Amino acid sequence: MPSKEEIRKSNSFNRNNGRSKQEIARKLLKVPDNVGGRTPADEEDWNSKVLFEVKSGKQVDPIATKFYNAESQSQEFQDLWKEKKPFSMIAMPNGTGDGLFICRLSELQDVVAGLLSNWEEYNEKGE
Repeated sequence: MPSKEEIRKSNSFNRNNGRSKQEIARKLLKVPDNVGGRTPADEEDWNSKVLFEVKSGKQVDPIATKFYNAESQSQEFQDLWKEKKPFSMIAMPNGTGDGLFICRLSELQDVVAGLLSNWEEYNEKGE
């Protein structure tokens, strides 16, 4: 069984690692700094029009694995297209008519541009 000191060090490492991942996510999402430039410790305090919850570490490994596998599968078709399209994964859980949208933060701007274009065309056709 780990000692209290080992647990304390582990908790401190996890907390610092989580905050580091939060800050990376905030920058990739281009969330503006808070007034006064103070970086909040919690995503709920971000200066954002969208509420975020950043998860990191081993708890997200299964999600990432599913995403990477789906991305790999779509890559086979990507080679057939003349233009490179940004990738996103949609997860549709049983028992719900809703789904989850997942994409790389580094591709988010391209994904959003593609979605806006899709929605514009959809609305023009009156669907």
